[in-house]
Amino acid sequence: MDEKQIWLVLGIEATKEEEEIKQAYRSRLVSTNPEEDPEGFKRLRKAYEMALELAAETDSREMELPEGPVGDWLMEIRDVYNWLPSRIDEKVWKELLENDVCVSLETMLDAREALLKFLTDHFRLPGNIWKIVDEKLSLQEDMEDLQRRFPLDFLNYIQSKCTQEEWFPFQLFEGPGDGDYDTWLNCFYEMRNIWREGKADEALARYRELEETGIYHPYQDAVYAAILVQKEEKGKARELMLSVVEKTPEDSWLRDISGQVKMAAGDEEGAYTDFLKVLEKDPSSYMAGLRCGQYEGSHGKEEEAKARLIHLVDIGYDTPDVRNAIREVNERLIPVYREKWEAEREDLSLFFKLGWCLLQNEDSRLGVELMEDIVPDEKNQAEYHSLLGRFYYNEKDYARAEKQFGEWVESIRREKVEEEKDKQELPARFATAYSLLAASRKMQENYEGALEAAKEALARKEEPNFRQLEADALLRLGRYQECVDVCGRILEQDKGYLPALLTRQEAYFELHMAQQVVDDFYAIKDIYAGLAKPYELAAEVFHIYRQHKDTLHIVEQAEEAGVSSRKLELLKVKARRLAAEEKEAYEEVYKLAADLLTELEEDGKRLQEEAPDGVLPEKEREKLEQQEAEVFREMALCQASLGDIKTALKRIDAAVRLDPSYTHIWVKGDLLYQNGSWSKALEAYEEVKEIIPENADIWTDMAACYKNTSQEKKEIECLEQAVRLNPKHPRAYSRLAAYYRDKYGQREKKEDYEKALDYSSRQLEQTPEAYYYIERGQLFIESCEWQKAEADFEKAAQLEPENAYAYYNWGCSCKYSGRYEEALRLFEKAVSLRTEKESIVFFRGLGDCYERLRRFDKAAEAYEKNKSEFPENASVRWDLAELYCKIGTAPMLDRAILETEEILELKKIRKSYYLVKLADIYQLKEDYAKAIELCEKALKEEPGYSRAYMRLADIYLNGMKNSGKALKTMKTAFVSLRETDALYEDCLRVMTEILGTRGSFKAARSYGDKAIGVWEKEYGSLQAYLDMKKYRNARLYLLGKVYYFSGRMKEAADSFHAMTPCLKEAEAGQEQPANGMCRHCSSRECWEYYAGQGLLAQAAGDFAAACGYYRRALDIDSSDSSTRLRFRECMEAAEGKKQRTGFFRKKTTDSITTAQAYGKEEKHDNRN
Repeated sequence: MDEKQIWLVLGIEATKEEEEIKQAYRSRLVSTNPEEDPEGFKRLRKAYEMALELAAETDSREMELPEGPVGDWLMEIRDVYNWLPSRIDEKVWKELLENDVCVSLETMLDAREALLKFLTDHFRLPGNIWKIVDEKLSLQEDMEDLQRRFPLDFLNYIQSKCTQEEWFPFQLFEGPGDGDYDTWLNCFYEMRNIWREGKADEALARYRELEETGIYHPYQDAVYAAILVQKEEKGKARELMLSVVEKTPEDSWLRDISGQVKMAAGDEEGAYTDFLKVLEKDPSSYMAGLRCGQYEGSHGKEEEAKARLIHLVDIGYDTPDVRNAIREVNERLIPVYREKWEAEREDLSLFFKLGWCLLQNEDSRLGVELMEDIVPDEKNQAEYHSLLGRFYYNEKDYARAEKQFGEWVESIRREKVEEEKDKQELPARFATAYSLLAASRKMQENYEGALEAAKEALARKEEPNFRQLEADALLRLGRYQECVDVCGRILEQDKGYLPALLTRQEAYFELHMAQQVVDDFYAIKDIYAGLAKPYELAAEVFHIYRQHKDTLHIVEQAEEAGVSSRKLELLKVKARRLAAEEKEAYEEVYKLAADLLTELEEDGKRLQEEAPDGVLPEKEREKLEQQEAEVFREMALCQASLGDIKTALKRIDAAVRLDPSYTHIWVKGDLLYQNGSWSKALEAYEEVKEIIPENADIWTDMAACYKNTSQEKKEIECLEQAVRLNPKHPRAYSRLAAYYRDKYGQREKKEDYEKALDYSSRQLEQTPEAYYYIERGQLFIESCEWQKAEADFEKAAQLEPENAYAYYNWGCSCKYSGRYEEALRLFEKAVSLRTEKESIVFFRGLGDCYERLRRFDKAAEAYEKNKSEFPENASVRWDLAELYCKIGTAPMLDRAILETEEILELKKIRKSYYLVKLADIYQLKEDYAKAIELCEKALKEEPGYSRAYMRLADIYLNGMKNSGKALKTMKTAFVSLRETDALYEDCLRVMTEILGTRGSFKAARSYGDKAIGVWEKEYGSLQAYLDMKKYRNARLYLLGKVYYFSGRMKEAADSFHAMTPCLKEAEAGQEQPANGMCRHCSSRECWEYYAGQGLLAQAAGDFAAACGYYRRALDIDSSDSSTRLRFRECMEAAEGKKQRTGFFRKKTTDSITTAQAYGKEEKHDNRN
């Protein structure tokens, strides 16, 4: 409702007086009952509220005129606009636009700008006036520039006024020259639109408002008459239109409305007269032509009717109503023509009249039967072949149709044309014949032939439908860009040509031009929203790009338009599955898919019943099976998301049986992979690879299977093939980098590091994302390059400030390099950014850092929080138990026992492992009976479990001092032990210790050498085993113990002395502590270093020094029971309670002096 209509509804002049507005509202309210006229009441109430808003506004809303000549000129414009006779006077506007301000280079642009600002709110000008303004001021030429400053709707309105004929006659207005014609026009257009929507009462209210303006125009009565028809007052409406037309008999629009009103009132003859008058002025009028044709067809003028209706088809009005009207006329003509032809069969002109009627009424079979006995003479051959070809085409006998259309072309070519008129018609006749030839070839999938014929047609006549045939053929030939170009040429001439838009959208889809597919979808929908294919293509585009909400939005638009197809239903299922997150959502999608499957099965039964001989054509059967297979696949994926892999595999097997395409086989492989059936998954992937060997993704999937089946060489071959096929593969470089990073982590070989770094950097070159910076940073952690690692983690945090893993890994780098306070800050940041229950690493990293700082209360707090988030995770609970063991006090060990007992209550754990862990704790408490009981329980749980045997042996050896029983236990272990077992080397070391303790150094050396042999075999050499920076101290300690217990004290001393105590902080100018501790260690210093020095001192008989070393080791970590027992022994020896020269039962032949034990000739600092 515009401002002027507000006052019209209230029935008063514009005012700022609120009381006057309220009084007008109350007065109108008396005659506007909300129950009887709810729409009228809403309109009155809206006018009242808007009037009060206007009254409250200041008076600054009127357009301020510019100063100077332009302002003076604009005042003239305003005066002309406000006086109707001058507003519609071409001469007046021409004079105004020839004013100096419009001609002068200095003012012409300012004048145009000022005029357009004025016309933005005063645009009710006749079309002829707008054309004058455009001609003088070049509006359409400068439209692109004007769009930057004026509303697009306003500029579109200007274009329509300048390019279309004005339908509204301003000259028929009756009223004062200075009347409010804008308000009248606004109200009239609103009335007309409401009438078209069928809201008769609302439209009638607008009519009453028009009556109050003091302005009259016959069009208001015409719409009023149409409203009366809606209200079933047809007689009154007819009488009104008789009066209106009598006053203005030459107006076509009035005649058209009059004809429609008279038709509704049953005055067919009067309506016919009116529509004929319309056609005199506008022969292309659709409604008038249709109504006249219908009237003539039912009043004995069938041939006139036929000609009139065919004319409508020829000018583009090939509508169902026109077709039905032609059919009705033909039904009257067919018996007449057939009777005449039967009487004079030699006169083929009579048959052709009959034949065209049969063709138009789609009775092609009868047409073919009648033409079988006709032999055309030379004169009638062209029309004969034309008609018979069309009959065959309609009967879908495209091969015979093609033959007839070819004969038609040759018949035209043989004709001897003499008349000029006939010569002029030849190109069009050839073009039509070639176009139908192209169409028949297209239906036989002979697209090359169709294209050739279409080009022949276009060579003779340029027509959109001929050009469309060319586009269709190019589409089917896969020449998509050429197809787009041809469609573009058609649409340049007619932007609303629907077939070209449909074909171009499909070509864009094949060219992967997603935005253009969607743009064409909306262009098609604006023209006609009832076709399924445009919705399918647009939805498919969004599905491909994983924009699931947009996919569903397209499907919703189709549903709103009443459009459906199985493809759209399937896309809906896919989008909803991909958008699902909760169990309920997957269950809903599964039901939707099951319903769709039922519908498809019913489609199949129906089509089979309709098919000749009850057998579906192969193409239809394949299409149906493909759709069913896709639904089975969706059901399988839903089941997989619900955790039912077994049922999912049955569903995907059903899909593969129906359609063994690679997509379904690939999904089968994925489901088998999820199920842990890697060998079977690999078989499926291999099958896919045979079909699409150039697809890099299938190689990466095969690589994953090879990785899980420990076929590293094949894994790498597959990944390298993936990057050869797709140098920009989004994941292959990363996985190659991960492989070589892990390999480097196992051996620290330079070539593995270089490969890992190369692949990581190449991944970052193409995908510079936070995830891949974190991956490369982890490689730098492996190589102890802390600055490089932290630079990558910092970059990741800059790219994704909310990425918890960036800060976590950054914290790890700081932790490993000894900068614990900085590490704590980063771990806290990671914890704050994480999603609850996202990963166990965040609190674990924080707790580990507190452990290194010996802030055990804080470490326990972090581990407790981790436990609360992951109560079913055994490793998280063990973090707490292990911390309590490390502290080592009796109350803490009791806590460790409770925690481990809780772990044993969990499901899906290796119970034997945690029984042995619990035995460890009881051994620390020196409750050896309980410890032994737990180990034996572990062996019952898992017979032959090496870890249980080793713990038992340690209890007997170090706790109960029964080396014989320890030896017997380990011999039992070795009965079932194989060299390939993971704990084989550990068992060898335990045997070495037992035999060495017993003084059997030769046997001990044999086992010790075997342990060393395992390391050499795995790493290539003993030195390579020791050279790994992140495990060096721990490995030197293990080697030293092997030498120590096999009696080779010099080698033991060399190994223990090669260890160095970890410094607490980095020294000045260093990137990291000089001797970084082992990566796995959660202590700030190396307890193994002090334990090793203690062994040397104890062997040399220096029990005081040994006590100092052992005490230091236990201060760092109290969880090693052997070190605790040795400390006690040395304490007793130092106090003189036990007289022994060393730890061994027998004195070793390879004994060492105190100086040798310490590695130098002077006494070593005990570091106490």
